Amino acid sequence: MKLNQDEYNEILQLRGEFAARGEVLTAAAVREVARSPNSALFRRFSIPLEEAAEKYLLDLARRCIQLTMTVITPPGSGQEIAIRALTYSARREGYVATVELLSDEQEAAEMLVRMREEIKRTVNRYRRYAALAPHIDAALGALPAELPRG
Repeated sequence: MKLNQDEYNEILQLRGEFAARGEVLTAAAVREVARSPNSALFRRFSIPLEEAAEKYLLDLARRCIQLTMTVITPPGSGQEIAIRALTYSARREGYVATVELLSDEQEAAEMLVRMREEIKRTVNRYRRYAALAPHIDAALGALPAELPRG
């Protein structure tokens, strides 16, 4: 999701107003401002509650699926690690056992692409914090060029 310039400016203005009062900006406060037809955010928040509830429930279901874990022992490592039990497969349009996806060459390659994209987003989000730079560099250095095959 991206904000247009007016929405972005409104959030910055709200943050400034809250900071001037010694308060932190909350999602509830943004939602309250967005209720006004004069708000740049109004259109984004003006969806039927039933539709919003359905989107929320689907997102909750996705998060629940992603929280299920399984323990595996990668070949040659002798060490157990916890991984997501289920991973989304765009090709299959649903969640599939992660170990099954890892054993499929094309699915594993797609997982690696998604993992690298997620890492890039995370790095871009935190790189500006100088104290985190060594940790980011260490994590990037540990990233394999390819997923190991078992």
